[in-house]
Amino acid sequence: MRHLYLKIVSKALIEKNSEGQHKRFSNTVEREKQSAALLKYFEETPDACERVRQRQRDYYRSPDARKQNSLSKKKYFEAPEAHEKSSKAQIRRYEDPLEHKKSSDCHRRYFAETPGACEKNSKALKRYFRENPDAGRQISLRLRRFYIEVPDARVKNSVALKKYWSSKEVRERWSCEVALAYAEGRRRSWGYQITGYYRDTHYFRSSYEYRVMKLLDILKIQWTEKTRIVIPWYNPESGRISGYPPDFLVDDNEIWETKGFVDEKGLVLLKIIAACEYAKEHKKVFRILFDKDIVELERRAAERLDWSYSLYFEQVRKELLYYQLKNKKRRSYSKSLRNIV
Repeated sequence: MRHLYLKIVSKALIEKNSEGQHKRFSNTVEREKQSAALLKYFEETPDACERVRQRQRDYYRSPDARKQNSLSKKKYFEAPEAHEKSSKAQIRRYEDPLEHKKSSDCHRRYFAETPGACEKNSKALKRYFRENPDAGRQISLRLRRFYIEVPDARVKNSVALKKYWSSKEVRERWSCEVALAYAEGRRRSWGYQITGYYRDTHYFRSSYEYRVMKLLDILKIQWTEKTRIVIPWYNPESGRISGYPPDFLVDDNEIWETKGFVDEKGLVLLKIIAACEYAKEHKKVFRILFDKDIVELERRAAERLDWSYSLYFEQVRKELLYYQLKNKKRRSYSKSLRNIV
């Protein structure tokens, strides 16, 4: 009984204290005084910031604390003026270069020191965008409004991005990460003329890949386009190590790559050499398929189906034409969306 009484009393005291703090900080002068006092304290005490951060980490390890914090934030942002107030405060804060740098360094340190933080953040963002389909468009409109209100922000952002991407290490790391995302099927490219899903599950990025997928199914050969393989190769144009994912992993032992041509610069040849070395090192077989090789496999597939090659090829051509028309419609639709402000 005494324990329950103490719990009720402590809850009432917390609510009273919270209400008092809210009233106090609604006054601008009081808020600025408190902010200046805190800044002075953290400057004079070097390890104070780390102690506070550690205390926060310990507190938020509890699932109840995270849930409570999330609910209080949701309740706060239910008010119509809350978003606008928060946005204005962020704009004021990021106008100061030192404040912007401090915040950026703090985020970098957190993601570097906390194991699994990047993955957690990525999963949370994906879940949020999945549950809120219009969120991407809202963020885009908010950014456009921000760039209109703060004209220098676009220039500053552009300069910062150029500086970030000028680093050779950053470009190499991102190249390998993007290639791995393609290899694992987490990323899709819609820049090609003919793309789509074969049997609603297997993504293809060219007509050659589609033809090979169909062939492998007819010939009853085990395969996957999600190879989870990234082959490192040196790109002489950029002067850095890049990564590229091969098209297919066949029978868990053969790496297949489809190519329509060999370019004059010799980049395709460099990729082939790197792939051969990778296959040799990992005890796999590398095979490259040009158009004539695919035609030879198609003749074998036509024989298995008891079709003539011309009949088989006509069927494939109709299917590819369907995907081509589908892609044109999607591109024209996305272009019309971009024109809407």
